[in-house]
Amino acid sequence: DISFTDISTNSPTSWSWSFTGGTPSSSTSQNPTITYNTAGVYSVTLTATNANGNDIETKSSYISVNDCSLSLETGPNIWPIYCNTTLASKGIYINCNAVVNATQYQFQFIDPTTGNQVTSVTRNKRYFNLYQISGWNFTSTYDLSVRALVNGIWTDYGNACSIGTPIINAPQFKNSHCNRTISHKGVYTVCNANPLTTQYEFVFSEPSSGNVIASVIRTKHYFNLYQISGWSNNTTYDMTVRSFSGGAWTAYSSPCSVTTPVIGGLNKTFRIFNDENDITLSKDILQIKMRIYPNPSRGEFVYLEIEGTNSNSQLLVTDIYGKTVLSKELNSNNETIRFENKLTPGFYMVTVVSDNNKTTKKLIVR
Repeated sequence: DISFTDISTNSPTSWSWSFTGGTPSSSTSQNPTITYNTAGVYSVTLTATNANGNDIETKSSYISVNDCSLSLETGPNIWPIYCNTTLASKGIYINCNAVVNATQYQFQFIDPTTGNQVTSVTRNKRYFNLYQISGWNFTSTYDLSVRALVNGIWTDYGNACSIGTPIINAPQFKNSHCNRTISHKGVYTVCNANPLTTQYEFVFSEPSSGNVIASVIRTKHYFNLYQISGWSNNTTYDMTVRSFSGGAWTAYSSPCSVTTPVIGGLNKTFRIFNDENDITLSKDILQIKMRIYPNPSRGEFVYLEIEGTNSNSQLLVTDIYGKTVLSKELNSNNETIRFENKLTPGFYMVTVVSDNNKTTKKLIVR
């Protein structure tokens, strides 16, 4: 209902109102109340009369009536084809049904556990994709709903539709790092780098029970045994990794079996000889020979010639403070080693470890 008030001057004594589209459509009351039942834009005319005559005032397009047929229960809905599915990529468009006279659509993501709104986006189209909305996480499930702006009034949100955001797969260890014995604590174990990742969690579990023995969270996609505590020497573990990618943790990787070093960090084997009750011990150790050149170096690269190693060899370069500047597996006995960042002038220790043996030489950088 709309109430009208006469503000005519010169003391009128009678009034004649005309209301196009209103109920009633006319009135002789000074201040009538009129009902409009149909959406539209309407004019109003008032004729005011006194002893000296009358005057007519018309207000064109004075009354605007919105369509209220879209009640709280009739908001737009997400197309059912998207509900209870996981989106394969951020570029997939999500559609809702069209609403007559709608000028905008607002899509919202609700946390299904708390019922709180996580994020929303308002568009002049009845569809959107994940590139066009921020604040959501990968590998997550949300209740998605939408409402429409019709003639300046928002409808209620439509029915909630459960949608999963794209999944970032779990990282995996390199094949060469599984089913091996780690020769010493400084050897790095590496998994593939996942996109949109801020953290990696590496876990050691007991193979038969699955109980977690040790774990560490790092910002890098690799670690060594100096950076994780709780493990035991000369023990086999199932190693797994997961990443915090796109705002959520991935699943854990497939198990990767590794055996930790014996006490002291290097595998030393002994042979026992019985010579007329005399027992002697001798180490079964192969001698590693290494040549570095140029030495002195400019810190950009060095060339290594190595003898006495096998396929499970590791190179470690440290500065005089013991900080590791390079750690990598050696693929051959003759390698050119390039440094990711040019080494600053000083002294460095170059160590090659191969199962039961290691050798270290000094590298001078000028």
